[in-house]
Amino acid sequence: MIFRMRKVQIDLNRRNGAGRTPAKYVGPTPVAGERVIVFEPDDGVEADATVVRVDVDRCVVELNVDWSSLRDDDSFRAVAFDTTWGDSGHVLSVSDEPSSPGTGGSGRAAGNLVLA
Repeated sequence: MIFRMRKVQIDLNRRNGAGRTPAKYVGPTPVAGERVIVFEPDDGVEADATVVRVDVDRCVVELNVDWSSLRDDDSFRAVAFDTTWGDSGHVLSVSDEPSSPGTGGSGRAAGNLVLA
């Protein structure tokens, strides 16, 4: 059996008065002490965190984020589209390489689709 840690989306710039990171959750209710992975899709990063408090009525958790564990989120992949006109019509190239901040998701073309 493969165990996957819960992933919770956060805003890297948001903290409460106690210095914890609040975030909404979906799915089963987390429990205090649960270890999770937090991620921020705009920057393509993730980090380890621990649930400190759960507000079930609002579906919000308070997290202690281990900022020293901040890393690139390899599971986050951006799809970039590049269109050009070819001999047989409009060609759409799709990239499945991970997006790095500032690159706009550039990477190798995974395939082409010809639009007549």
